[in-house]
Amino acid sequence: MRTYFVCPAPPCPNGKLHLGHIGGVYLLADIFVRFQRMTGHRAYYITGSDEHGTYTLETARKLGQSFSEVAERYIHQILQCLRAVQITPDVFVRTSSAIHKENALAIFRELQGAGYVDVRQGVQLYCDHCDELVTDSLATGRCPACSSPCDSNLCENCGLALQHDTIRDARHVTCGRDLVLRPITQAVFDMPRLARPLHEAIGESTWPEPIRAKARAWLHREVRGLPMTRHFRHGVEVKQPDSLIGQTLLTWFEGLWCFDTGIREQCARAGLDANATLHDQNTELLFFMGQDNRFYYTLGVAGALLARGYPIPKNHSVQDFYKLEGEKFSTSRDHAVWADEVAREVGPNVLRYALARVAKPFGTDANDFDLDGLISAASRIRVWEDALRRYAENARTV
Repeated sequence: MRTYFVCPAPPCPNGKLHLGHIGGVYLLADIFVRFQRMTGHRAYYITGSDEHGTYTLETARKLGQSFSEVAERYIHQILQCLRAVQITPDVFVRTSSAIHKENALAIFRELQGAGYVDVRQGVQLYCDHCDELVTDSLATGRCPACSSPCDSNLCENCGLALQHDTIRDARHVTCGRDLVLRPITQAVFDMPRLARPLHEAIGESTWPEPIRAKARAWLHREVRGLPMTRHFRHGVEVKQPDSLIGQTLLTWFEGLWCFDTGIREQCARAGLDANATLHDQNTELLFFMGQDNRFYYTLGVAGALLARGYPIPKNHSVQDFYKLEGEKFSTSRDHAVWADEVAREVGPNVLRYALARVAKPFGTDANDFDLDGLISAASRIRVWEDALRRYAENARTV
């Protein structure tokens, strides 16, 4: 019997879950968990809420509400959306919880002790007009690699993690003005030191070839230290060294580490030793995500596991963005169809089937959702259910 920890990327509580979220990440993870349980294995669905992201702050500013108030409301709605399509996580980690903050700091200290965290001089974007150091989605610009629009941390188009001093035409989302660079001291994850063993581990993995090839190409051409801390008042505050006090861990580390917190919680419930279970050759750790998460999962998460002495993830399920009318679903632009609303109209079975039919292998860029497909799915499900009822009425054994 194998043990599967299936960990879809934690959603950011800046809105409800749309069909792109469900179809590209959470439904596929749920199907995998159900299948493994049917074949006799232990499979646990572990996710959480990425509560310390700048998207939540943007939404709070637009609504004129507090950060925590907005996060609380949308976490409740996210869980409602999951339940609407019959998805129930075994563990849902609140990254604002004391247990997660304690675990995230423990992981950070573990990486420090292993020599993979440097404290060095860096820069952070700053708005003179608002007197604010900004990060992630609070700053927009153009990617230095592909020239696509990006935020100050990641390019959704090519997937590259960005350094603040490389972004072109950086502007503050709040006021629209140009941003400047301010020197700061920050913690950096030493990817160059880890590059060779991680490159070899990825090469020996069973990851899909497009994902494996892209991750190794990044390690070969773009390897550099990844900033781990920044000045942002929401999040897990670093306690030491003194030069970092007041800074918080980037959510691309701390938020994604909710899988670790969730695994430890699940193991405690099941009477298992988490460390021994993660090292067991019959344990498989798998992540499900959209394409914008692949850099930090394939390098940041995998690298941190390897640096701590754990095996890298067994596999990654990465999906291209689901599209609606030719453009990607987007919560921030309100270009979306909300999962709970559609499930009420057509039923969760119909919606699950329709979304599963859309999913394609990463790199095909053919995940287009359309109403005709939903109507076709409803028709097929109705035919199947009617047939099952007819046979069930006449069968001696069901």
